[in-house]
Amino acid sequence: MHEPTRPFTPAESIRAVVAALRSGAPAAVPVEPVTDTVKVVDSYGDVRRTTDRETLRRAQSPRGFTAEFLRSVDLAEALEFVGVSVRAVPGHPSGARVDTPFERAVAEALLEERQ
Repeated sequence: MHEPTRPFTPAESIRAVVAALRSGAPAAVPVEPVTDTVKVVDSYGDVRRTTDRETLRRAQSPRGFTAEFLRSVDLAEALEFVGVSVRAVPGHPSGARVDTPFERAVAEALLEERQ
């Protein structure tokens, strides 16, 4: 399943998801390391701790599932990977989401650069 908000996802990310499914993973998703410092903030807006980003990843698209897995869950569960081991495969910076005005401006600049 692919999100239309990720129009620059490279073919290598798609191939990596398919390869993971073919090798036996019931589900797979491309990921990129989190490079920002992530803070946990309470309901008052106070910083409680800094999360170790070593194990954090940003999920990208496409998300892949075997037919067997999809037959065993509803779509909402599939998108949340409920009760299944999900294989993380290498993502790509081009697989970033394009949703906010800033992200659209960056995407337009990338498109212009490619022409």
